[in-house]
Amino acid sequence: MQNNYALQTEQARILFSRQDPDAVAHRHNLRTDSSGLWLEFCGKTYQLRRKDAQVLRSDGTPAGFEETLSIYDLLNHTQSAPLAGEWCSVYALPHTLRSGSGIGPAAGTGETGVSAAQFLAACQSVGTALPSKADFSFQIPVFGKLSVLLQYWQADDEFPAKLQCLWDKNAREFVLFETMFYIMGHLYRQLGFE
Repeated sequence: MQNNYALQTEQARILFSRQDPDAVAHRHNLRTDSSGLWLEFCGKTYQLRRKDAQVLRSDGTPAGFEETLSIYDLLNHTQSAPLAGEWCSVYALPHTLRSGSGIGPAAGTGETGVSAAQFLAACQSVGTALPSKADFSFQIPVFGKLSVLLQYWQADDEFPAKLQCLWDKNAREFVLFETMFYIMGHLYRQLGFE
């Protein structure tokens, strides 16, 4: 018996496999070869295999649920909308209803046990440092021209360390709202923040 994640991944793969891979590659300016389409997602290389639309990591292992669903969703969007150039939290995006506090790992913001050294080492490997109000900020590429801004505030006498993930104000033109949480979860795990 498969779990829900495996079932969702398989359903998404079947739906995506109905698309013309060359049209997808052309729409997103992806490198192709006889075996598949090649793309960069969160600073890592992935292959979308032609024969069955399976998403593979660069080492040939199958991508996980969050990676796979995120890549399918990103490829289903045209990526033609302009970026706003304005960063905001996932719950501050236009046309987003907020429930709960909007704080915590699922929202991409909150207290963290990650040290400044861990944050810097992880982010320097995949992103670009940017000036901001936080102690450290890095723009991390997600896919195509879409990036996130990871901000880190060091702990002090009054407050614990804090980590925040911000999106471009027009991010929902590039990816579904729900998929943003898959991307944040994957990125935090990839960088060693969970």
